[in-house]
Amino acid sequence: MTTYLIDNSTACRMSPVTEKLFREDFSDTHDYPAAIQRALDFICKSYTDQISLSDVANRAFISSSHLSYLFRQHMGMRYKYLVLELRIRKAVSLVHQEPRIMIPDLAQQSGFVSLSEFEKMFRRCTGVTPREYRTMVRG
Repeated sequence: MTTYLIDNSTACRMSPVTEKLFREDFSDTHDYPAAIQRALDFICKSYTDQISLSDVANRAFISSSHLSYLFRQHMGMRYKYLVLELRIRKAVSLVHQEPRIMIPDLAQQSGFVSLSEFEKMFRRCTGVTPREYRTMVRG
């Protein structure tokens, strides 16, 4: 993974693919198998919902195990990490759009069911808690 600046003071370890997919830029995916392209399209539209690997595999018309293999082979990451990164990136975006957003609302709108899981994953990615990040954005 690569580290990217979210703003001038906070870095987030996120793959370049994730950042492009968050912006719905599929330009780097043209060489991927059609199943991966279908899967990525579905994931980008649904990552804030509770979607499983089998849901995505069904939409891509392949088995879960083969989709998992294709993700690792072509994207260099597992399905669950891609979804996690997209959700964290969504949370960061929401804080910038609405700096006064409540943390439970932020977690829910980003696709996390558990507040504690959201806080743990957010900190792992950004190095700060969601509250600390929100405070930095508020200035």
